Amino acid sequence: YDQTEGIIVLLYGNIYNRDSLLKNYDLDESISQPELISRLFQQAGSEFVKDLNGDFVIFIYMPAKDEFYLYRDHKGVAPVAYVADKEAFVFSTDIIGLCSVFSEGSQVNVEPLLAEFRFVDMKQTPNKEIVKLLPGHYLKSNRKDLHIIKYWKPEKLKVDKNLTYEQVLQELKILLTDAIRIRSDTRFIASAHVSGGLDSGIVSSLARREYQHQEIFYGYSWSPENLELEKPEFDERDLINEFCTEADITPVFVKLFPDDYIRLSKNYFRNFGAFPEEKVLDHAKSNNVNLIFSGWGGDEFLSKGERGLNSDLFFGLKWQLLLARYPARKYKKLLKTILYDVLIPSLHILTPGQRRAHQSYTRYLKDPYKKNHKPSLRKFMFYRSRRQLHLGFLNHYHLSARTEKWAVNGFLHGVEYRYPLLDRRIIEYMLQVPTNLMIRGAHDRIIMRDLGAGLVPEGLRWTKKGIDPSVIANAHRNCKESASVFLNEMDDFKANPDMSFIDFKALKEDAIKFMEDPESQNTFTDGILYIKMLHEFMKSYRCREVTALK
Repeated sequence: YDQTEGIIVLLYGNIYNRDSLLKNYDLDESISQPELISRLFQQAGSEFVKDLNGDFVIFIYMPAKDEFYLYRDHKGVAPVAYVADKEAFVFSTDIIGLCSVFSEGSQVNVEPLLAEFRFVDMKQTPNKEIVKLLPGHYLKSNRKDLHIIKYWKPEKLKVDKNLTYEQVLQELKILLTDAIRIRSDTRFIASAHVSGGLDSGIVSSLARREYQHQEIFYGYSWSPENLELEKPEFDERDLINEFCTEADITPVFVKLFPDDYIRLSKNYFRNFGAFPEEKVLDHAKSNNVNLIFSGWGGDEFLSKGERGLNSDLFFGLKWQLLLARYPARKYKKLLKTILYDVLIPSLHILTPGQRRAHQSYTRYLKDPYKKNHKPSLRKFMFYRSRRQLHLGFLNHYHLSARTEKWAVNGFLHGVEYRYPLLDRRIIEYMLQVPTNLMIRGAHDRIIMRDLGAGLVPEGLRWTKKGIDPSVIANAHRNCKESASVFLNEMDDFKANPDMSFIDFKALKEDAIKFMEDPESQNTFTDGILYIKMLHEFMKSYRCREVTALK
């Protein structure tokens, strides 16, 4: 609060480029982050936010003018929603808590709750009166009028055809290293997610180097400690152990049992259905860790995989590069790629397999609730270019759907998350990189592979693998065993008036089949788990279970 200037600033989150802002605006190093924001606002006006690099929600209020501004960071890492009427303007970083407070007398808006079943409108909240401020936007109001302004416009960036591969690799190496450096803070005891993948491997390796003063730097994996597989295709835990030994990171694998699924099902909308991450938070608490670096967002930008690359080569008439990816003996794979990865997505068509998957996922929803949200489907599934995919990922809001829930759940566990691969500079840079620089023969993700040289083992750097088989097997086992418990609660689910969107007839039919042959009913075991989680959410939502607000 600056009484002289008549300005109040509230800040949630962090401004990571503080040092450069102090230098550019010629400000004293001793000022706090809220005071820095105040000075920037006074010097540059309401568009000052364009200069920020961080994860934040900012509220600026000038009582004398009765004017206020609410800002959300570029990618929506920090959550915020609001409700406004003639009487008041109320906002919170706990979106669910805010929805619950204003829920009396209204139906639950189930649209954003059905993300496990189909494509949903992630801009919505469980309460139609509560509005999310979207990433890259700010709100301005003088109590008479309320305006929403988009301040971040990455779609205006153009591809720079003059870039060379050596230049791209060098500049991205600088950006990535700096993205982790500015997110490192010695006030925290840090850790990182680890896996057998490039994104988490590179992020955790660079983060470990920033925290050399820490004797122990933990690497948290979703792979289970308590499961052995017979003849797996690969064991990601071997890759993790090898990587962690080289990077001086102490690996921690989770233990997940059916009892955990039963217990954690009561916290669905805070944990995003990510039960392994709940276990990670338990480990972090016992290890006195309060900061976790994550590789979330890599697949969408810096570490972009196959989708979109072949489209650019095909429609850009770079067929020689496209053919070089598929030796002559693999012509069937080439034709399949052109059909399924290039032509069908460009024509906005779902494949028969995708349609069958949709029918399976939505089996337990009543007909009015089965339909995909078409704009979300289009942004995530349909594309004619890599650039269109990048922008679709930003506008689909699945990135912020995870970060906004983890922000609150992490806060409740005393943990903060940092996402260096979502640094806006990296996203903006990738929108300018020509696609032909992102492949080398049959290899995709070539930039990320080269950035990983010296940071991750060579075997990990060049591996092509799917999801960890042990994670899948453990999830199937726990789903199946917990489903046997949830069977006894089906009458409670049906009696919940907020669960009227569920097709209990179909659920009961599959329950009978499950009891006859548990091994054949993965659709049922997954479905009843999601229904149990939604049931528990509805109960807590109606009971005003808003811990963060309290």
